[in-house]
Amino acid sequence: MPAVAALISALIMERPLCVDCIALRAQVGVDVLIAYLAKIEAAVTVRRGVDDRCRTCGAVGRTYSIARPD
Repeated sequence: MPAVAALISALIMERPLCVDCIALRAQVGVDVLIAYLAKIEAAVTVRRGVDDRCRTCGAVGRTYSIARPD
């Protein structure tokens, strides 16, 4: 479990990605991914873009990324 959370964190650290791209790259289902995002959010700020572009597939919609500390 920690390895998957670390992988998801690394994926969204670099750039905003949509749920489908994150799940595909992490090799988990969308339901599992959402549960991991909630756990990751307990440690860092996860930014949710509403009408942002996924930096992998280019789809416009909800994306996730880790907010950089100020």
